[in-house]
Amino acid sequence: MNPQKKWRIDYGKHLFNALESLTQDLEAVFIGGSVGGKYVDKYSDLELCFIWKNEVDCDIIEQFHQKEKLNLFKSRITEVPLRAREYAMLKNDFQIDFYHYSISDFDRLTDFYKKDKVSLEIESLYYVLLNCKVLKGMTYIDKLKKMIEIYPLNLPEKNIKRYIHKFLKGDASLLIKRKDWILFYDLISDRQKLVFLTLLSLNKIYFPSYKNSWFYIEQLEIKPKSISLLYDGFYDLPPMKMWDVLIQIEQDILNLIKEIYPEIDFKGNLEFLSYKRQAKEDLSGLIN
Repeated sequence: MNPQKKWRIDYGKHLFNALESLTQDLEAVFIGGSVGGKYVDKYSDLELCFIWKNEVDCDIIEQFHQKEKLNLFKSRITEVPLRAREYAMLKNDFQIDFYHYSISDFDRLTDFYKKDKVSLEIESLYYVLLNCKVLKGMTYIDKLKKMIEIYPLNLPEKNIKRYIHKFLKGDASLLIKRKDWILFYDLISDRQKLVFLTLLSLNKIYFPSYKNSWFYIEQLEIKPKSISLLYDGFYDLPPMKMWDVLIQIEQDILNLIKEIYPEIDFKGNLEFLSYKRQAKEDLSGLIN
């Protein structure tokens, strides 16, 4: 096992044991994030998720903080989309993110699956759940995993239609001409995200996160051969070359989609990708 992964898992076990010594009201505990998943490096934090049998006991959590001498970094109620109390802590310059749910909160994951209302945030939670390191409640977690391990039948086509429609938004060549660099790089990063999300959907894989996206793309079976151009030295290219590379990759992805989902109509997408807005200084040619 990767040593960076091992010591984080060992520390996660220690924290779990410290909290469990204060309460037996925990249904399940698991490590999520990169440590629970497949990618870990020396910058990875520790994400520990506690599923409480009843309501979250904040008094117990405060005792736990004091027992472990954890310094509060931030604390907030989150909607991701479940109602959850998140404690992000620092100890000796190491960040630990704690997520506390009740069973009633966490069981809603399966409701979203059954009703085919799977958002990007829900996909991320599914991915965490399917790849987590379980410390307690294996039976409970396995039951949840079995509910969501089969990628929803209608989700790939639904997502692909939504993502490729956004391929049509924005003309980076115009931003380059105007030297709107903030908007240019914002558009470039947004389109990189859309490429990533589209490839995940083509491969029927839940969204892990945008972090280390190249690590995940390398493992995908369905992807254009040109995809490495979007990551290997991409941001070292001149702006216009960046845009041309991105457009070419999007065209390659659309051709892949055409092979797999011939029923999707995206003729307009292919035509629009090559469009560049031209300078126009007078009325000539506009009125017949």
